[in-house]
Amino acid sequence: MNDKPLVSYCIVSYNAEKFIQEAIESALNQDYSPMEIIISDDCSTDNTYEVIKNVTSEYKGDKKIIINRNEHNIGPRENYNKVMYELSKGEILIFGDGDDVSTTNRTSEYVKQFVRFPEIMMVSCLSDETYEDGTSMMKNFEWSNTVSIYNFEDFASNTFQRIYSGDSRGIRRDVIEKFPPLKYSQAEDMQVFVRCLMLGSGCYLRTPFVKRRHHDNNLSGKPMSQTVLTMWKKQIDADIEYAFSQNYISKFIYTEFKRKIDFVYWLYNVYDVPLFHSIKSFVYQLLNKHFVVKRYR
Repeated sequence: MNDKPLVSYCIVSYNAEKFIQEAIESALNQDYSPMEIIISDDCSTDNTYEVIKNVTSEYKGDKKIIINRNEHNIGPRENYNKVMYELSKGEILIFGDGDDVSTTNRTSEYVKQFVRFPEIMMVSCLSDETYEDGTSMMKNFEWSNTVSIYNFEDFASNTFQRIYSGDSRGIRRDVIEKFPPLKYSQAEDMQVFVRCLMLGSGCYLRTPFVKRRHHDNNLSGKPMSQTVLTMWKKQIDADIEYAFSQNYISKFIYTEFKRKIDFVYWLYNVYDVPLFHSIKSFVYQLLNKHFVVKRYR
């Protein structure tokens, strides 16, 4: 990879008229080039698409803008599939939801890590969790600004480590080229995490390059139904089988991945009941702060 790979900054949206302008503006204001910005709206029933057109029509910069509107609502999984497998061309893909905001240097900092660590397949950060109005929930949080590299062994051996959310993720195109489109899961974040770890390592930045907004319509803020949870596991099980058949992983890693995913599946069955779900953000912050692997400055 050269020092300036093409980056696809991908925004997926559905009924995000209150927040989509801020999300797009944060993409347009990225200090990195070359970049294409892809916005895929899943046939919103509110004014999201009109806002998208209005904001992008005023842009005069050098970033290529690609706008897609699905003819009918296809759901988060297929919307991500369209962005990843049909619309994007970048060597690196940066993901953003229609209600989240990135700092201007998010892309450039992520690219630095991809160039610095050739073995990593993904970069994520500890997001600044915010209220609907954008006010931080983490005003007194001590940001360490450290960098961690973690791999399958770290994930499998840490009993309480679950899966980093996809709200702040960036990935290499290798992950798309080596796996077929998602088939079973509702969304993409946890499945792509596992795919990345079956191909290489991950990089975690304890610097808030993303503001993750909490509001009543967050998909990730709702407990998973048993049907969704079952399809989530079916997708990951299929990916593990595929990776093993393609010799991406050894028999040992195959067995350990299956064991860990079975544990995470059990944990979700316990954790995603209303009582535990109400403290989800706090637990995520606690785990992310204390999960210790290889650290770099």
